[in-house]
Amino acid sequence: MFHVEQNINLLKEYLQRLDIHIDRVQVERLLAYAQLIKEWNRKVHLISKNDVERVVERHIIPSLFFEKYLSRFSEHGVLRILDVGTGAGLPGIVLAIVEPQWKLVLLDSSRKKTLFLRRVCAELEVDAHVVCERYEKFVEGARDEFDWIVARAVAPLGELITLVRPHLERGVRLLTIKGLDFMDELDGTLLKEFRLSAWRFDKDLMIEDYLKNKCLVKVEKLYG
Repeated sequence: MFHVEQNINLLKEYLQRLDIHIDRVQVERLLAYAQLIKEWNRKVHLISKNDVERVVERHIIPSLFFEKYLSRFSEHGVLRILDVGTGAGLPGIVLAIVEPQWKLVLLDSSRKKTLFLRRVCAELEVDAHVVCERYEKFVEGARDEFDWIVARAVAPLGELITLVRPHLERGVRLLTIKGLDFMDELDGTLLKEFRLSAWRFDKDLMIEDYLKNKCLVKVEKLYG
């Protein structure tokens, strides 16, 4: 019971710090989602075993930073987002719960993980489209248009940019979470083609230690 109350308080505290306003039902869905991850992790490797008792702080809260950043781009319409290598649904499920008007496609090549995601969507009434396929195959027949690609812990930044290049070439932007040394993951030639900018998690938020060396990195194609 103590851990439940602790998670509720921590989640509400970060929602307030990030100035994210959601209702009670959405808060309950985020907590129920965290619980489903813990339950399913016993049979499907969704997150590290070391994080099982820290799902809210290690996975839900970092996903809220994606929402905080992306929300500034949604003023004039619905955002269309592709979550590549979504795994347990991070950050895609969190975005779909907090911003139900956004259009989310959750992509992963693991059948077990996508079965989990479909269960989450059905049980928690989350409106997101789950696709079990490798990105390389998905992009060949993809008809959907996207504004953003999001990704967490998929690959080193250079490899991730190379992977999703087909969408970046179309003007889709990439948002991912990285350590402050993310430039070390890049081949210098990519900097001639893509513009990178980073948003360091604000120290004024009094963030936890595990977030202090993290930032969101935006990648977009350079033209001209």
